[in-house]
Amino acid sequence: MSAVDANNVPALSRGVLAQDNTDASTAWADIMGEIGAASEKQSNGIDPVARAVAQTGSGCRFFA
Repeated sequence: MSAVDANNVPALSRGVLAQDNTDASTAWADIMGEIGAASEKQSNGIDPVARAVAQTGSGCRFFA
């Protein structure tokens, strides 16, 4: 919507559009928060797996 068109939108519609933008921004922030939390969980899960693989590898070398 151009600036000229925005001046022709009734005040109620502009309020609805502003609310839509606020809702979209909130949803975006929520998604980014979930991505951050998932990334942290993934990082925390990789460490034990890496340690287990390293221990398995050293155990195999010991018994070889």
